[in-house]
Amino acid sequence: MKRKRLGEVLRERGHLSTADLNQVLLEQRGKRIHLGELLLQNNKIAKIDLISALTEVSDIPYLDFAFKSILQL
Repeated sequence: MKRKRLGEVLRERGHLSTADLNQVLLEQRGKRIHLGELLLQNNKIAKIDLISALTEVSDIPYLDFAFKSILQL
């Protein structure tokens, strides 16, 4: 099964238009910057939407350590 790419996931979820994705991909060419970073810098997506999409494409769960005091029993 083919793994989805970050841009595809964000577009499918409605967080990013095809036009915005293509624009950012063109801007990314020749630069050493991750797509997610560039999307955040250009205010194209919200951080929580990026986190959720990255969780899906990487299959690694996200843990917010802002709530670590709750986790410490």
